[in-house]
Amino acid sequence: MNTLTREQVVAWIKGLSHDELVDFIEVLTEALGMEEREPRWPYIPHMGVSLETVGEPYEIWSLHLRAAGPQKLQVVKALRKATGRSLKETLDLVNRAPVDVFEREGERERVEALAEELRALGADVVVR
Repeated sequence: MNTLTREQVVAWIKGLSHDELVDFIEVLTEALGMEEREPRWPYIPHMGVSLETVGEPYEIWSLHLRAAGPQKLQVVKALRKATGRSLKETLDLVNRAPVDVFEREGERERVEALAEELRALGADVVVR
């Protein structure tokens, strides 16, 4: 029997596109007989942390690309690095502009930083 190391599995998963990863998780969940559950954060109090400590649920921030601008290739590279999508997926996304690139829960600073990076490349982006 050929066994894989944890590192090999992680490397393989990192190579998946977003859609492939979603499909893989669905297949794995079904194969292992697991059910979808609510997020665990409401159950934090029994672990010794109160919800007051955790705070309010995060706001969701999205990055909207209106136009790639003159440095389209550099914009594609920056978005690919930030989103983990494949080159083809990222290029298709940029070609469909105006489009929402992604949403992040409670990560306004990261979304704003990426927006600034893209603006520096000449892209027209909006953080909502």
